[in-house]
Amino acid sequence: MGSLPVSSPSSSPELAAPQRRSGASDELLALAPCARAKGAYLISLTSAASGADCPLAAVCDLNVHLPLQAEVCPFGLAPVTSTAIQMVFGDTVVAAIMEARRLSRDQYAANHPAGKIGKSLIFKVKDVMKKQNELPLCKEGDMIMDQLTELTSKGCGCLLVVDDEYHLIGTFTDGDLRRTLKASGQAIFNLTVGEMCNRHPRTITADAMAVEAMEKMESPPSPVQFLPVVDKNNVVCGIITLHGLVSAGL
Repeated sequence: MGSLPVSSPSSSPELAAPQRRSGASDELLALAPCARAKGAYLISLTSAASGADCPLAAVCDLNVHLPLQAEVCPFGLAPVTSTAIQMVFGDTVVAAIMEARRLSRDQYAANHPAGKIGKSLIFKVKDVMKKQNELPLCKEGDMIMDQLTELTSKGCGCLLVVDDEYHLIGTFTDGDLRRTLKASGQAIFNLTVGEMCNRHPRTITADAMAVEAMEKMESPPSPVQFLPVVDKNNVVCGIITLHGLVSAGL
């Protein structure tokens, strides 16, 4: 088992709770001085009682002995029962400390910067959106067939239809292209993007949380693969895609 650090306000010491059945794990014994150097209060959780057979307890400020009669493993080797006991105890203590110290979402996220939990609490739309030259932009007066390269080359599956000041007018997707071609046939050569675009697309702001963008994409009446990113004046500043969110680990 590993350690369970709980971050706290600067006025309170940080806790670290190394867990091990035997209390003789080399990696945890090596970790203890590092945690001590950070000013952590060390609590060991072991199935072995304090003493010569439990060196981990000797290097910690407090040892919690979780008695173990036998492992479920028929050979008594795999730490199945002891692991379950320590996980339940450790997670319960951590949850209680989080509540007692009123741990904020930001403090919690700081302990999980690379995982999905942390990313969902830290990443904003502006951190994962495409912008500037990556944007598939066109004007509403552009002919549909003249914009096929822009539609397919930016990897977004859509066009963002804007005016001369980059206010969002609507969106035109590769799905719209297929539907227009099926309905209009050769007449598509005479149609502009503005005539066939969706003028009421879902949008999001750059400061919104990235996980909120994913939820908005998946919301009824039907899921979408992207969201135009606009400012308070409805000016396009980016685009966020489902592929981009997944690639970012969300």
